[in-house]
This record gives sequence, C-alpha cells and structure tokens, in this order.
Amino acid sequence: MDLVAGGSPNAASCLNGEGRLPLMLLLESIASHCTNDNYPGPEVVVEQVMKMVRLAPRALSTRDIKTNMYPFMIAGSKSEDEETTETNKQTSMRDDDKMIGLNLAYALL
Repeated sequence: MDLVAGGSPNAASCLNGEGRLPLMLLLESIASHCTNDNYPGPEVVVEQVMKMVRLAPRALSTRDIKTNMYPFMIAGSKSEDEETTETNKQTSMRDDDKMIGLNLAYALL
C-alpha cells in the first residue's frame, strides 16, 4: 500500500499482470492478515484502504476481474465459517478486529 501511495498517484489505477487493481489486491490481502501478529488494527486498515480509494476513486465502481465482485463485496466476503476457524486459531483477537470486513464494506459503500 505504501509503495503505491508513495509513488506515482497513477499507480493506484494501474492493473497488475492479471488485470487486477491494487485496491482489489489490498482488500483481498486484509482478510488473510487480520490474524497476523503484525496486523496494525482496524483503524489503520480502514485508513489505508480509504487512502487507496482517494488515489483511484473509479476503482469503487469497477468489478474485480478475478472475483467479478465490487470492492465492498470483496471486503465483506469473509464467510462466518472462516471467521470462526480463524478465531479458534487466535483467541486473543479483539471483537473490532473480527469485524474489519464488515467495517470496510460499509466504508466503501
């Protein structure tokens, strides 16, 4: 995220080799990192996502080529079963950390 934000403002609008936007990749990676010890917390994550949106606002109305979903759908796509399994792996996770997908989906709407 910081590499895109610190570089050219146009970088947030550039597609990767698979035809995906950085916002989609960021949202997809958040779900896999929210149980990581290096996870910065929900406030920081929402701030980073919104910074990316400011750099590439058209991404909000663009469907991801891989998932065929809009950004808010990707953000909120974590299933209840996945959350339960991940919560069992790391029980120290705060309640607001568990809700990051829902918080992001709401912020992106």
